[in-house]
Parts: sequence; structure tokens; C-alpha cells
Amino acid sequence: MITSVLFDMGGTLEDIYVDAQSEWAAIDRLRDMLASFGLDPKADREELKARVDAGWVRYGKYRDSCDVELKPVPIWRDYVLEDFHFPVQGNLDNINRGDSYDPAAFTAQLEAFLTRVQGAVEPYGTKVSLRFSAYVLTGEGSALSGVTADLLDRYSARFWSEQEGQSALAVASGGPAAAERTVEIVTQRQEGAEQFQAVLPAEE
Repeated sequence: MITSVLFDMGGTLEDIYVDAQSEWAAIDRLRDMLASFGLDPKADREELKARVDAGWVRYGKYRDSCDVELKPVPIWRDYVLEDFHFPVQGNLDNINRGDSYDPAAFTAQLEAFLTRVQGAVEPYGTKVSLRFSAYVLTGEGSALSGVTADLLDRYSARFWSEQEGQSALAVASGGPAAAERTVEIVTQRQEGAEQFQAVLPAEE
């Protein structure tokens, strides 16, 4: 019987089925998104897909060489779209943004997803816990993630994060989370491996 569900806000937990149709649909969606920023890849559909695929291969070689998974922004900026030489410095606010990219809507979209999750597990008495990093609550990460202290408080039975994340949550919410809802993830380093240990508070 499932008694709890943990969602990693970094996208680690996912099961995505990919076929030719979904790949081409993603390429068409990518072209639309680039256009919403006023960016033209100057490539037809087939060339765009080939160059994006090559970018993912570049990123895969980097990731496999060091076992480091980067965040979405540097993945797309430095690897997937690197071959198109889009601007990454200077006054980027001059790039036109369309309706398909609206940071103001990120929190609402995330709330709608969490509402569906909560509704799906509620009949079973299952508790939802959320794992997050300090990045999603501070600076640029906060603007891009849509994650807020209020969302975490309303939709998460427990808060899973490293110490930095717990500190960021305390700042964002104006006070530390209740001890029984806080789960600190502690990195345990061993030669040739890296393990993660979560310290769970006692349940009543």
C-alpha cells in the first residue's frame, strides 16, 4: 500500500515515452517558443531537429564524463542550442517575448499540477512530500521555477532539502518550518561514490 509520494522538484522522477511523433511535436513547439522570443534558428524543420539532437549528444558526453546533471537553463544555453549562437549576454530584455513564455504564470501552472496530484492521492490517504533546492526559492531560480514558500506550505506534508534549501525556505516564509515537516538531506561522501542520506523526523 502506498502511504507517501515524493516529488523531486528538479525533475529527477519522471517517466517519459518518446517516439518519432512526439519528437517532431517537440521540435515544432521549440520553434514556436524561439519565435516568441524573437529568435530565428534559420533552419528548416529537419535541420533544426538534427542540430538539436546533436546538442543533446554534446550534453550527454559532458554529463557522462563527470556524472553531473546540469539545470535546464545551462543545458539548453550551453549545449542543446549552442550551435545556433543565440545571444546569452548583453541587454537580453530587448528580445521580444510572446505569450508562450510568461514567468508570471509559472506559479499558477505549478499550483494547478499540485492540485491535481493532491486530488489524485487524497482518496488513498497518501501524503505528498516535495523535494526542492535553495536555487528554486532564491534570485533567478525563484523567477524561473514558480516555486514559492506558500505553495510548499499548502501542498507538501514534508519539506525535503539540503540545509541551504531549508534556510532559503525559512527566509522565504518568514520563519522556520515546523520540525515535524522538515527532512534534511545530508550528503555522505565515499571514495568513488556519492550517497544521500535523509534524516526523517519522528512521526507521532
